[in-house]
Amino acid sequence: MAHVLRMEGKLPEAEIKQRETLQVQRKVFGNKHKEVATSLARLGIILHDRGQLAEAETNLWQALGIWRELQTKDRPEFADTLHVLGCVLREEGKGAEAEMNLTEALAMRRRLYGNEHADVGSSLFILGEVLDRQGKVAEALTVCREALAIHRKLHTNDSIEVADELNNLGFYFSQRDQLAEAETTLREAVTMRKKVYGVMHAEVGRSLNNLANVLRTEGKLAEAETTLREDLAVVQRLGDEKIVMALLVDLASLLNREGKPAEAESCLKQVLMREPHVGVASGLISQATFLRNERQRDCVERSDHLLRCASEILRKLPPQDLVELPPWALRGFVGGGFKQQATNICWEVLNSSATNAMWFNDVAW
Repeated sequence: MAHVLRMEGKLPEAEIKQRETLQVQRKVFGNKHKEVATSLARLGIILHDRGQLAEAETNLWQALGIWRELQTKDRPEFADTLHVLGCVLREEGKGAEAEMNLTEALAMRRRLYGNEHADVGSSLFILGEVLDRQGKVAEALTVCREALAIHRKLHTNDSIEVADELNNLGFYFSQRDQLAEAETTLREAVTMRKKVYGVMHAEVGRSLNNLANVLRTEGKLAEAETTLREDLAVVQRLGDEKIVMALLVDLASLLNREGKPAEAESCLKQVLMREPHVGVASGLISQATFLRNERQRDCVERSDHLLRCASEILRKLPPQDLVELPPWALRGFVGGGFKQQATNICWEVLNSSATNAMWFNDVAW
């Protein structure tokens, strides 16, 4: 019953029903029984779906412990539980543990299903993301290639699995400066994601952003601008204000590189009309640093204006938000002749409960 409710998207009801089932099974079988392990695993999966990661992790570890004790490994439910636990650990930022569990799940799924099964492809895909987050980009690229090959064989038409793997593969190529491969792969990802998700979807926006970054690095600034504007239109339609502000700052940076200062200024004005946010201030400081490096009189004046705008935004934010300001941003203030503003920020943080010793070490100038 809990499984049916979960499939219907009724997660709170599914959780209640699964807890009831687990309680009954513990009374009937005791705590070290395979049925109890199955219920713990199912409850862990539901909790993961609901974003209750700490409790999900606890239940999944308990399920695996019972199965190991009963020597009932190399079963589909054991492999599935390892896989979900790996996903939970990834979302908790526990990269090494996530990699260990996903690698074990992958090996078990290969033994159970062979090398060309959809579940093997899924394990490879998630493992690739975990490896990438740990800086193991070459390994991530290898496993993502294999995942893509599996799902291309299984899905003769466009599919979410193939589209997502193309996006990740293109991103991994870009991290290794394999820009031609990255561009080709990301263009295919954008096209397929539009088909499987619809044009105005967050995943389409992410692929467009990845592609725009590659095009900018390649020096294809006009194409990068077109792509970034399309990304901005998607995100504006979805209503994610923080991402909209970040993209406007990003677009302003690109327009400055293209020699379009008026359009860049227009983007930044739109940013300043929105709710203050530390990410916006960081973007403005980044633009100011770029302009100051141009060493032209009008660029220096515009740089000073952007630093004053950034300073005004930061003045409105509480100290706990100021800790999120990247160290390079404060150094950008100092380099632009705004040392007093940088000093004021440091004093605000120092005199608050948000004090962070590592932050002060990083921002030292």
